[in-house]
Amino acid sequence: MRAIAMYHHTPIDSLPVELLAHIFSLGTHHVRDSDDSDDSPPFTAESVKAPLIYGSVCRHWRAVTLRTAALYTSVCITPLLLRPSADGDVLDTIPISMYVARSRACPLDILIDARDPEWDAFADDGSYYIPPFSAGHMQTALRTLLPHLVRWRSLVVLTDLYIPMAAALRPLGAALATHGAPQLMDLRLLRCDAHAQAPDTDDVLFAGLAVDALGAPTPRLRNLQLVGVPAVWDTLPALLRPAFPSAPASLETLELSYLPHGTQPTLSQLARLLHAAPAMQRVVLRGSCLPSFSAFSLSPALAFSDAPAVFRLTSIVADDTADLEPPALPLLRALSLSCSSPPAALALLKLFGATPRLAEITLDDAEGAILPFGIDPSGTSGDAPLIATQAQAGGGAAAVLAGVLPGRPGAAALFPALARLTLRGALYPPTMAARDAEFIIGGTRMRTRCTPTTRSRTRMRGLCRRRSGRRGARWGWRRRWG
Repeated sequence: MRAIAMYHHTPIDSLPVELLAHIFSLGTHHVRDSDDSDDSPPFTAESVKAPLIYGSVCRHWRAVTLRTAALYTSVCITPLLLRPSADGDVLDTIPISMYVARSRACPLDILIDARDPEWDAFADDGSYYIPPFSAGHMQTALRTLLPHLVRWRSLVVLTDLYIPMAAALRPLGAALATHGAPQLMDLRLLRCDAHAQAPDTDDVLFAGLAVDALGAPTPRLRNLQLVGVPAVWDTLPALLRPAFPSAPASLETLELSYLPHGTQPTLSQLARLLHAAPAMQRVVLRGSCLPSFSAFSLSPALAFSDAPAVFRLTSIVADDTADLEPPALPLLRALSLSCSSPPAALALLKLFGATPRLAEITLDDAEGAILPFGIDPSGTSGDAPLIATQAQAGGGAAAVLAGVLPGRPGAAALFPALARLTLRGALYPPTMAARDAEFIIGGTRMRTRCTPTTRSRTRMRGLCRRRSGRRGARWGWRRRWG
């Protein structure tokens, strides 16, 4: 009896209800720190169960958790919610509806992780892969959540193949056009399909995110991430339209990566999207982020030797590069480009010419075999190439970022605030053992780290889910490379 009496008078029971609720909130919601990756998940299928665990301790704790709506704002949908039935697996929407109801009027953070932990994107067993989380399951999830669109604060959708993603894009685009999402701040749509950019998929119809140009906006959207997911690029700027003309722009981070062939935005469409986001601070463009560029040649041929190797881009032809006004992005500080085409990379660098605060540039070879382009360091070349790499007598590597920098002394640099340059996947002659390169940018010397080339197949394995060896195993967020 004494033990029971002591249990009923534990110190934590004397805490005010508000303080106890705050402790529960800290134990439920992850607080991001500076070491977290931008792609780290906001929560998982396990972390969202925290309020249920707290509520099972005692009646007092259960009453506190039920009265604290903020504990139920994270809605996680995974294949673990699939239940067998006579007609096949069905999505159990009871936990989803329970969290939506208990969160009352609080903003909702939604994670739909439809990936299969046992799927190997590179397995070649001749069978047709059918994901366990089907398009029908995705439609069921959206039907449950879309009536509460005005409460959405973030939406993250991850799929292995495009079919479940397309099932989410259709109702999502229609709802955004009709009702808008006034509280939506984070929209991330990521798909892993190892064949997305293969040449033989040009005839595949990829239904992109379609937004009505006259529809309701998402005036608070700060982060837009489309990985392997295209959009109707002419109307996508409408998604960023402010609630009223005098309202400030909100989008701060944009990522467009690994878009299927034939669905990439043109340079002018990308420029219009950037014009609609003057508050942009970070842009990531990976893979085939632009349509194919043509009519370019290189000279001389690549030769691994001690002699300086300078590769010149003699011409660039794009569909709409003429008279293209670079968008004014006064707050842009970080730019990451990964293109399989050097002309596309150069055109993109030119597009970001009006960025006085751009301090960090990352150039990545999307195919793992792109040639380092550049101008003659003496400044006598009239071309406008990307990167020049040459060997020095001391055995080190000296590189000059010259893509759109002027070729004559005394001219102003395009990126005057540039302080950090990262090269990934560049080819180096065997004699160049050192990877620490010295960059001369606008007369300023800086040192940086260059990573050697890796093949795109290896990088796709970081994006795609591999076999876990056991069903129901937990799987993590998409792994970055570099």
